[in-house]
Amino acid sequence: AAAVVPFSWAPASYFQADQLTVKGPRSDADKGSPSCSSRVLFKGKQSSVGAWSCTEGGFPVVDRPTTEVFYILEGAGTLTDAIDGAVHHWRAGDTVVLPKGWSGRWDISRAIRKIWVVNNHPDDLSEEDRSKAVVAHAEDYHWSRLRPLGARKADWGTPEHFNATTWKVGSTYVGSWACTAGGFLGTSNRPTTEFFYVFEGIAFLTGLDGVARRVTAGDTIVLPKGWSGRWDIVEPIRKVFGVISE
Repeated sequence: AAAVVPFSWAPASYFQADQLTVKGPRSDADKGSPSCSSRVLFKGKQSSVGAWSCTEGGFPVVDRPTTEVFYILEGAGTLTDAIDGAVHHWRAGDTVVLPKGWSGRWDISRAIRKIWVVNNHPDDLSEEDRSKAVVAHAEDYHWSRLRPLGARKADWGTPEHFNATTWKVGSTYVGSWACTAGGFLGTSNRPTTEFFYVFEGIAFLTGLDGVARRVTAGDTIVLPKGWSGRWDIVEPIRKVFGVISE
């Protein structure tokens, strides 16, 4: 039988600015005096999930030690790749990937608050994969941009699901998934850890331990490696996800 592994759930209020722990000014800042705050939701063997905020300013990054995926709740600014000076603009509603080994700089023009998942993977990435920040804008994950995957096997309703892939390199997979109403079992004893942030919809997630959560827009969920359970989607759901193979 599959082990009973609980999942983590956080409503939007969990990551509000006043719920984050102040870490103070960044010592590496070379523009302004950006001050950061954070809160952790989940820590696994290789992955962790939480929120981070930072006020206006700029700072360099040299040879990132991990791959990070984050969804931006508020703020605006740029990320600049060191390899060629390419500038990536980001704003609230965007999803960003900073690969392990990336070098460049942050410039925050409007204070940022984001939800992140970090993959502390042992393997190094190729120069091509690690040298560029990746930004997916909110419109990239609209229903009209998602690829139909057909019907899911279900025990009620006729759920149709859809997806889009933003980045799939090594042990990190980032994209969007959506599904219409219906109920079905998730992957038993799941082989990966998945983080996701819900854009819209209402669903219930129920684990083998019988614990059920109502999941809706603004919620953050972590389904850890080994989790088993079911989905009951009441209103069509759409989410951004980061899947970590660990």
